[in-house]
Formats: sequence, C-alpha cells, structure tokens
Amino acid sequence: MAGDSILVFGATGPAGISLLRELLYRKLPALAYCRNPSKIPEDLTSNSLLEVVKGDMSDRKAISGAIAKSRAIISLLGPSSPRQPKNTEFADYYRTIVPLMKEHRVGRILALGTTAMYRPDDQSSVSRAVMSTLIKVVASGAYHNILAIQDYFEHLDESSIEWTVFRVGNLLSRGLLINSARLDKLAIFLYL
Repeated sequence: MAGDSILVFGATGPAGISLLRELLYRKLPALAYCRNPSKIPEDLTSNSLLEVVKGDMSDRKAISGAIAKSRAIISLLGPSSPRQPKNTEFADYYRTIVPLMKEHRVGRILALGTTAMYRPDDQSSVSRAVMSTLIKVVASGAYHNILAIQDYFEHLDESSIEWTVFRVGNLLSRGLLINSARLDKLAIFLYL
C-alpha cells in the first residue's frame, strides 16, 4: 500500500532543493531519494517532515522501498552535466520507476521535461527552435534522452498510473533560488 510522502527524485539539484523547501513549507511529508544526501542543506534534513533515502538509480530495491513510502512522485531527473548520458538513460529510469509504482499502488508521477519535447498543438517559436537545435548539436545525448522520456510516457499503456511531463525552458541556478515561481505553481497545482 502506498505511503503518505511525496517522493522527489533529483532532490539534490537546485530545483530539487527548491521543491523540497516548498513541500516542507506547505507541511507536506517529503522523501528525497539521492546519491549524496550531504547535498541537502541541514535546515531541510532537520525537518521531521523530510526523510532522506540514500541510493542511486541502479538500486531497484532501494527505489522500491522509497516508492512504497510514497503517495506521489515528482521527478526532476534529467541530464544536467557535461557528461553525455547514453540516449535512453533517463527513460530507462522510468522503466524501473513506473512498474514499481504499480506494484506499490502509487498512482501519480510528475516528470521533468524540456521544450525540446514537441507536441502537435504547440505554437511555433523561434527561440524554442533555436534552443532545441543548439541542445541537439551541443548535447546530443541529453537531447535524445529527453525525447526518449517523451516517447516512454506517450506510449505508456498503464491505466493505473496518472502521469504529467511538465516542460520547462531552463532551470538556471542563482545562489539557492532557481525558478522557484514555476515550482511553487507546480506544488500549488498538485496539492491545493
């Protein structure tokens, strides 16, 4: 049976820290799944509403345990470093996460996407086209990962899982605050 926490993947990046702050501010129990728990500030780890689980995305047993304690998942997983991931690395994470969600009866996931994901009803945008082309050329692995995530969710044939891929233009860090207005709106959308 699903737990009561909001599970956050990608919790140690700037967007993840901002999201954890918002969840805790709203008095929502949160669970941060991360490789390096020391990246989470002490003012968050000392909050009794936050549980931190150390693990990486290849540890199916640890992921399963975290999902079992959750009622919903917000995933901020995505390519963010100069290292070029294999073309389906991040979509492969969802191939692990989603079946475990079904197993533990967790029915809601929100996953990070970018504007490189195209939908037929999108309005054309020169800046978006330029950015997508630039990412495709400079960070081909990242670009193909994002498209693989889109493909995975668009072809997901699992009625017990409600999913949303939210597309953002960028998540740039400036000190401790990053595009928090977008994440605040996301949190408001989810929980009010």
